[in-house]
Parts: sequence; structure tokens; C-alpha cells
Amino acid sequence: MRGWRRHGLEQQLMRGWRRHGLEQQLMRGWRRHGLATYARLEETRLRTATYARLEETRLRTATYARLEETRLRTATYARLEETRLRTATYARLEETRLRRATYARLEETRLRRATYARLEETRLRRATYAMLEETRLRRATYARLEETRLRRATYARLEETRLRRATYARLEETRLRRATYARLEETRLRTATYARLEETRLRRATYARLEETRLRRATYARLEETRLRRATYAMLEETRLRRATYARLEETRLRRATYARLEETRLRRATYARLEETRLRRSTYARLEETRLRRSTYARLKETRLRRATYARLKETRLRRATYARLEETRLRRSTYARLEETRLRRATYARLEETRLRRSTYARLKITVRILNTFLQKEGLCVACV
Repeated sequence: MRGWRRHGLEQQLMRGWRRHGLEQQLMRGWRRHGLATYARLEETRLRTATYARLEETRLRTATYARLEETRLRTATYARLEETRLRTATYARLEETRLRRATYARLEETRLRRATYARLEETRLRRATYAMLEETRLRRATYARLEETRLRRATYARLEETRLRRATYARLEETRLRRATYARLEETRLRTATYARLEETRLRRATYARLEETRLRRATYARLEETRLRRATYAMLEETRLRRATYARLEETRLRRATYARLEETRLRRATYARLEETRLRRSTYARLEETRLRRSTYARLKETRLRRATYARLKETRLRRATYARLEETRLRRSTYARLEETRLRRATYARLEETRLRRSTYARLKITVRILNTFLQKEGLCVACV
């Protein structure tokens, strides 16, 4: 035994048996003979378990560190990408806000101008309506004036005719009345003086006849002269009145015709100018409305395109992030699983190789030990079968 311990065979057997778990088989015999101690076995078992736990902890720590690093890298990349997108989106939002503010100001200016244009159009329409109403009233007034003038002219002509007829009738009546009165007066005188005449006829016959002849001649001459003078004056007055009335009528007719033509020309020119101005304003308003619609349509299309582009970029970024995260997670899982499988396989292979090597070395040591024991027992004179 001393030689066996001296050559280190005990340590070799203990190492092989500890590795291959053979100490449980010969523990009782070895304890009995003092070849191994339970403290060393416990120490070896504790060291092996501690080494396994440390190795597992190291692998877990490395895997967790890689996962944390990957998560941190992914989060940092996501934050950077989100910051970039936020910056780009904020720039687009600022641009959109500025464009909308500019469009709002332009729209407000357009509405103000359109409101002013509508007010101007309303004012012009009201002025045109007032002018048309005034023209209509003027025309109606002119028509009424013309009607009144015609009625008055007709009435004047009728009155003049009536007066002419009445004057002629009065003249005739006056002449007849005077003639009748003269005859009646003459008859009365004749009747009144008939007795005296009869009485003085004889005495004044010659004188009466002469006086009567003289009176008749003088009265007839005066009547004829008065009638001629009155007829001449009436004809001259009628002619003067006719000429003056005709001249005034012609002058009034010419003045009214000239004023009507001038008024009609002025109204036609003013109406044409207003129509031309209205047409120009309407065409300008139509062009402005078309331009506004084109700009608003372009702004909506551009805004829709920007929104779609932003949404597409966000969706693409989200999909890229999700894909990158899935790929990173899959890669980490695969790498972790591969490392774990590789470690497990390496440990299993190492354990099998170690077990095979220990078995072989233990078997060789056992053979050597048995030979040594047989030699020792033969020297001591004991039988191997007894052992």
C-alpha cells in the first residue's frame, strides 16, 4: 500500500473514478481500506456543479448582454429613424401650415375682392336698375307728356276750331243780331214814328226821305266798314296766332326730337358702356374663379399627394422597422439557440469522450491494480479468490 501511494496510483484511480462516477461502486470498500475520503468527493462534486453554474451563468449573461445590446441598438435606430421622420414630418407640417396660411390669406383676399366685386356688381346692378327705372319713368313721363301734349294740342286744335267756329258764329250772330236790331230798331222807330211820320209825312216827307236815305247810307257804310275792319283784324289775328303757334309747335317739336335723340344716344352709350364693363367684369371674375379653382385643386392634389407620400413613408418605415426587428429577433434567437445547441453538443461530446477516456483509463488502471494486488497477495501468500 505504501508503494502504491508512493507511485501516485491512488490519485489516478480517484480522478478516473470521480469522473466516471465509479466511487459509488467501491465507496464502501475504499472507505474501508482508506483509499478515498467523502470530503474530497463532495469538494469535487461542488466544484463541478459550481463550474457548470458559472458556465451557464456566463452563457446567460453573454446572451442577455447581446440581447440588451441588440435591443438598445434597435431602440436607438428606431429613435433616430423616428426623430428623422419627425423632423421631416415637422418640416412638411410647417410647409403645409405655411402653405395653408398663405392659401387662407389668398382665399381671404379673394373673398374680399369677390365680396367687393359682388358689392360693386350689386351697386352697379342697382344703379343700372335705378337708371333703367328712371329711364322707364322718363319714357313713361315722356309718353305721358307726349300724350298730354297731343291731347292738349288736339284739344287746342278742337278748341281753336270751336273758337273759330264760335267766333264766326258769334260774328255772324252779332252781325245778324245787329242787323236784326237795326231792323227792329228801324221797325220800332218806323212804327213809333209812323203816326208822327204819317202825321208829319206830308210835312216832312221830303225831309224824312232824304234823312232816311242819308241815315241808311251812313249806317250801312259804317256797318260795312266795321264788319270789314273786324273781319280783317280777325283774319290777321288768326293768321298771326296760327303762324306763332305753328312756329312754337315746330320749335318745340324740333327741340323735343333733338333732346330725345340726344337722350337716346346718351342712354345707348351709357348702356353699352355698362354692358361692356359688366362683360369685362364677368369675364375677369370667371378667369379669377377658374384660376382660384385651379389653384385650390392643385393645392388639394398636392396636399393629398404629400399625405399619401407621408403615409407611404411612415408605413414603409414601420414595415421596415417591424421586419428589421423580426429579422434581428430571429437572428438572435437562431444565434442564441445555435450557441446553446453548440455548447450543449460540445459538452455532451466532451462528456462522452471524457467518459470513454476515463472508462478506458480506469479499466487499464484496474487491470494494473489487479495485477499489483495479485502480485502483492502472491508475495504475502494469500489467494486472489479469497480477496
